[in-house]
Amino acid sequence: MIGDDVGDHPEGAIIAGIGRRLTTPEKFEEVAWMSAEKLHAAQMQWRAEWARGFQSWLRYSAPADRRDPTAVVDGRWPLIPPADDPAPTSM
Repeated sequence: MIGDDVGDHPEGAIIAGIGRRLTTPEKFEEVAWMSAEKLHAAQMQWRAEWARGFQSWLRYSAPADRRDPTAVVDGRWPLIPPADDPAPTSM
């Protein structure tokens, strides 16, 4: 199978993951036939949903040593701007 011999190389692990996804399309039926535009829109939505959930977890459910009531998780996709570009104040 693709990626069985990736060793300790992070790039190889990424390629292996992609290879496994390509060889098991039934697991990704939801996105298999999406146009690039629809896939991109879905990725934007999924990232925003994930960020809201992670932000909520950090604020309310994380272990005490990781909890941050002021946490803001950037939900933008596909690129997260550098740290000097302020994150949005709301999602």
